[in-house]
Amino acid sequence: MSYYGTEYFDDGTSVTIYDCGEERWSMNGKLHRENGPAISYEDGWQEWWLHGKCHREDGPAIVNHKGEKWWYLNDEQVSWQDVFRLAKTQEQQVRILCYVAT
Repeated sequence: MSYYGTEYFDDGTSVTIYDCGEERWSMNGKLHRENGPAISYEDGWQEWWLHGKCHREDGPAIVNHKGEKWWYLNDEQVSWQDVFRLAKTQEQQVRILCYVAT
């Protein structure tokens, strides 16, 4: 797979964009992005990663191109109910329920 290039940011993160439309965000050599998916593909597949671990606290950590969802916390697959119980704010709970409803 060839790529267009990598852009580096002041916070230590970087994004590599490939010619197939794939984007990969990382920090210190590990997949990482705090405000969005660390991996996204042109077909809509998205994955959320923090410090090299598949992780998302306000929705599914993996959403494939068909809309199927997988929920992960600290690299461990969990249920949406587990993520809901650990939500820190009401806003996160509402966002989780919106994902479950779709």
